[in-house]
Amino acid sequence: MVVERSHAETQEKRTMAEDLSRRPAEGDSATPARPRRRRRRRPPVGPLWLATLLLANGVVASGIAAYDAALGATASGGRLLAGGVTMIILGVSLLLMWRRAAGAMRGRLLVLGLGPLPFLLFAWFIIWRIGISADLSEACLQDDDVEACHTLGSVKAKRGRDDDARALLRHGCTLLDARCCLELGGLERRLGSEALALDAYQAACTMQDRIGCFRAGQTALRRDNVPMADVYFAAGCTLGDMNSCQEREALPRELDHEHSGHHHGEHHDDGHPHSDHDHDH
Repeated sequence: MVVERSHAETQEKRTMAEDLSRRPAEGDSATPARPRRRRRRRPPVGPLWLATLLLANGVVASGIAAYDAALGATASGGRLLAGGVTMIILGVSLLLMWRRAAGAMRGRLLVLGLGPLPFLLFAWFIIWRIGISADLSEACLQDDDVEACHTLGSVKAKRGRDDDARALLRHGCTLLDARCCLELGGLERRLGSEALALDAYQAACTMQDRIGCFRAGQTALRRDNVPMADVYFAAGCTLGDMNSCQEREALPRELDHEHSGHHHGEHHDDGHPHSDHDHDH
C-alpha cells in the first residue's frame, strides 16, 4: 500500500508540473500570439542614385560625341562616345535590376537625373575640349600636321599659354606654314622680342606671303633698319600688297632723314649719293 501511494503521489506531481508548464505566464494574455509581419525591405537608394547619375552622364557624353561627329569626328569624340554608351548600359542595367524600387522612387530619380544636367553638360564639354587639345598637340608635334599646329597654337596664344603656343607655332613654321610664321611673329612681338618677330616674318615672306613681307618691313623700320625695310616692302609690293607699295613710296624721305641724322652717304665716282635700298625688285 505504501508503495502504491508513493507511486500515485509521484504521478500526481508529474501531472501538476506538466499543467504548470502549459499555463501562460502571469500577465500574458490568453489570446494566441499573432504571426510576425515580414519587414519590408528598404529600396536600395544608393545603387538607384548611382544608376541615375550614370545614365545622365552617359546621355550627356554621347550627345557631345554626336556634336563632335557633326563637326568632323575627332578621336576625343570617339572616346566620349564609347564612354557614354558604357555608362548608359550600366545605368540601365542597374535600374532594371531594381525596377520595382525604381518605379516607387521614379519621382526622386527623375529630379536627380535632370537637376544636374547643366553642370554635367559644362563638365563634359570641358573634358571634350581638353581631349581635342591633346589630340591636336600630338598631331602637330609627332605627326607634323601643320593645320593642327596653326589651330592649337593660335588658340593657346589667345589664351595666354605663351610657351605652348610658341612651341606649336614654331614647329608649324619649320614645316613651311606661313600662317604659323605670322602667328609666331605676332606672339614674339607681344612678348617684346622684335628680333624673333622679324625672323618669323622673314620666314613667312620667304614663303611668298605678302602679309609676312609687309610685317617684316614694319619690324625692320621699328628697328631703324630702313634698307632692310625697303627690301621687304618691295617684296610685298611685288606680291600685290598695296600697303607695302605705299610704305615703300614713303621710304625715300625717311632715308634722307636717316642719312642726314645718322649716316654719311657713300658716293660713286660720278658724285651721286648711293643707297643700298635704291634698287628694283
